[in-house]
Amino acid sequence: MRRLALTYLIILLLLLTFSSACSGQKADLGKEFALHIGQTTDISGENLQVTFTSVVEDSRCPTGVSCIWAGQVSCAVQIIYRNATRTIVLTQPGLNDLPDRAKFEDYIIEFRVEPYPQAEKQIADFDYTLLMKFSNK
Repeated sequence: MRRLALTYLIILLLLLTFSSACSGQKADLGKEFALHIGQTTDISGENLQVTFTSVVEDSRCPTGVSCIWAGQVSCAVQIIYRNATRTIVLTQPGLNDLPDRAKFEDYIIEFRVEPYPQAEKQIADFDYTLLMKFSNK
């Protein structure tokens, strides 16, 4: 019985350690960081936390395909700033390798979404990466 209790305690400690390591991601202001869907990052020295919640749409024209419209990709991001939670949608046009920009409160957000779609290949939700950088205005 004692051995079983000790085993459960060790498992619990390992789970707590793993979950705190996953949620403790930090990024510096002015430095690019990467998020996958469901991941959260705190911006060091700022009262700011960012979570990549979902890809709202991805209509970008895949490489290897001729399209009339370049399309776009939109990602929902939850931001906790000064203890208030807001959700914003960041949209990047297709056929563009450069980061796009958005304004949020006292910050400029530079962002881009990877990977870029390819003909006849589906992108799974867990494969999306949102690359972001927060800078002061």
